[in-house]
Amino acid sequence: MSRPAFRLLVAPVVVACIALLSAPGLTQSPAPQPSPAAPQQPSPPPASPPPPIVKRIEVSGNVKIASEQILAVVTQTKAGELLNDEKLRADVRAINDLGWFADVSARFEPEQGGVAVIFLVTENPTVVDIVIEGNTAVTAGEIRAALGVPVGEVLNLTKMREGARSVQKLYADKGFGLARVADLSLLPMERLNEARLRVRIAEGVVEAVRFEGLRKTLPVVAARYVRETKPGVVFNLNVLQRDLQRLFDTGLFESIRARPEPGAAPDSTVITIEVKEARTASASFGLGYSSSEGLLGFIEYRDRNWQGLGQSVAVRAERAVQEGTAEQLNYEVSLNEPFLDPLGTGLDLSLFSRNSVEQEYALLSGQATSRFSLRRDGATLGLSRPLDGVTTGLIRLRSEFTNFSALPLDPSDPVPCGPAPDPRCPPPSLLTPGRVVSFQLSAIRDTRNSRFAPTSGDRILASAELAPLWLGGEFDFTKLNLDYQRLFPTGGGAAFVVRLLGGLANGTVPLQDQFVLGGPSTVRGLPSGFKRDTSILVGNLEYRFPMSALIPSFTDVSLVLFADSGAAPLDSTPETGYGVGIAINTPLGPIRIDLAWRGLDGSRQTWLSLGAPF
Repeated sequence: MSRPAFRLLVAPVVVACIALLSAPGLTQSPAPQPSPAAPQQPSPPPASPPPPIVKRIEVSGNVKIASEQILAVVTQTKAGELLNDEKLRADVRAINDLGWFADVSARFEPEQGGVAVIFLVTENPTVVDIVIEGNTAVTAGEIRAALGVPVGEVLNLTKMREGARSVQKLYADKGFGLARVADLSLLPMERLNEARLRVRIAEGVVEAVRFEGLRKTLPVVAARYVRETKPGVVFNLNVLQRDLQRLFDTGLFESIRARPEPGAAPDSTVITIEVKEARTASASFGLGYSSSEGLLGFIEYRDRNWQGLGQSVAVRAERAVQEGTAEQLNYEVSLNEPFLDPLGTGLDLSLFSRNSVEQEYALLSGQATSRFSLRRDGATLGLSRPLDGVTTGLIRLRSEFTNFSALPLDPSDPVPCGPAPDPRCPPPSLLTPGRVVSFQLSAIRDTRNSRFAPTSGDRILASAELAPLWLGGEFDFTKLNLDYQRLFPTGGGAAFVVRLLGGLANGTVPLQDQFVLGGPSTVRGLPSGFKRDTSILVGNLEYRFPMSALIPSFTDVSLVLFADSGAAPLDSTPETGYGVGIAINTPLGPIRIDLAWRGLDGSRQTWLSLGAPF
């Protein structure tokens, strides 16, 4: 067979094979594929070298701070141990916390068998001076002492911050609650690494004082009593408390509350005083009883805030109707102007005619030896002025004519005494009628926290009364008097009260002007006027506590336990007494009822008074 015939035969066969492969329903086995290559595992990282061993630890950069002081706080990184980054950072923080350094870091130096750890420090400047700015209420010396930053040493930032807190506490302890350390900065000097420390104080100045709630009282009148807290002065919480207490003691307000607010100027405050005014005017008439004057009919008008000016005006007339005595008309007209001038000078005027029933007692037996009606007619003029926030000076001129008339020794005797001597009506042995004209100088210092119900503080009154003949009186004498009381708080509104009273007089002192032992303000176990003399010494001890501690509903009632002792004259045997009392707060003021017993024989006296007896 020839070659061309062969090619023709092969071609149809190839075509047929292709057609068969592409026909529907026929498949072709895929040609075998090579197997995929297996994934390659990553190569393990090279092993980290172990941390080096700390061979030694040093400090570099310090000049005045000893390395031993610095290394003493490096407690985590230790020679001979492996280097640890966390421990190293803790040691850097510990060095930084020492406060002497502006910057702290660490570096390593290779060393045979390990590394050397070197702490690099940059010391703060040396303080060559401390400049205090902005202080007016506290001296620079006090601030430097509280700050505690020594001059000539490297500045310690930790101690400086602690000192700043101590300075603010110093101010706070003195009552300057708004004062703060506004800035602490370093002033560079010519020499490198030396500086002055500047401390700027923002003390908190009063920008204004405002009142809310005034209805009757004029704002200018209320502001007069806020004497120390005023625009331009540094705010002081203790001073504000005294001002508020002084305002409350006027009796013009039922409640007072102060609210400091931010002022318009930086570091200033506006004091807003919220008040609720009390009723100050009253007109009354009726019957009353006095242990010394008997049954009384009276008519009275009083106003403690006349026309909103803070003036006190009182007019009172009464007629005694006690059996066995002649009817007597008593009257009193008084005026008090607390602010006669811008300096706070107060004026007191009084015109009076008073009648009281008194008794004279035998020194040994204590029995009444005479009973008489004592008449006092006169007038007083007084001026007062505050000397500081708690002290007041006073001067008073008094002109008083005194007379008496004998009464039956037996109060139940209905027959009045006549002008002729009568054994039923023995006259007082030492009473001398006549006129006394005197002037009195006094000073009162009162730090009590309340005028009507104090629980802490003290009060001292010193006075000298001079009655020379050239003033126009009939008696020539001098009297000195000292009255001191102190309160010791025991908590919960309770307090012990200790009071000492001493007096000494010389010259021709009439009986009516001698010191009196006995009555509600001296030895309460003795009747009023039990002893009269030219010298006296009295001691009183009271324990006052609110009944609300036992009975919560008794919020205006206090119980009082007391003991008294006194002598007149000074070289006589002291008289003693003891008792119990009740004090009740009323809209008219505190009312006090005391029941007292004499220590010698147990005889009893009852006293009713408005306010505390001393």
